[in-house]
Amino acid sequence: MIVALLVACRPRAKPPENPQDVPGAPEASAALSADTLRGTLVELGSAPNTVLVLRPSKGEPVALAGTSMPLLRRVVGLEIVVEGRRTGERAVATTPAGSPVFAVDRFIVRAADGTPAHDGVVTSVAGTLSLTLSNGRRVVVSAMPGALASKIGARVFLAGPLHLAPVAYGIIAEAR
Repeated sequence: MIVALLVACRPRAKPPENPQDVPGAPEASAALSADTLRGTLVELGSAPNTVLVLRPSKGEPVALAGTSMPLLRRVVGLEIVVEGRRTGERAVATTPAGSPVFAVDRFIVRAADGTPAHDGVVTSVAGTLSLTLSNGRRVVVSAMPGALASKIGARVFLAGPLHLAPVAYGIIAEAR
């Protein structure tokens, strides 16, 4: 009985002034460093109040935010990888408990209906069409769709092997 009273009377430890000082605080460290997430992009709600949500194969859905939203709306339904950071906020429009919010700095299309995709800028060198990928590598596209052949400088995605007609394709951003 006396031990219980002594523990109850012990002064409480002062909470840290800075949450980053707490060892293992995931939200604090995640907010400070870039992170990546992969999943299928879906749009929830009715216009004009829609929310873009990334649905990973495992784990809870994540609401997306940031300046990339207009471009992300062009790739709804595709599997993408986003780079950015968790904000620590929750978007209540996604689920009853809300989804964590992820601020997107950039993204890459990775697949369309399970078929691996290439995301890059349409280029032409000596009449040969290719894609310049985000890592700077240029890959020749033997079967560029006619709708994209004239889109030099546009950011596009092509799903499937680049020597065959793509299973799916689209324009992410027009040429500047």
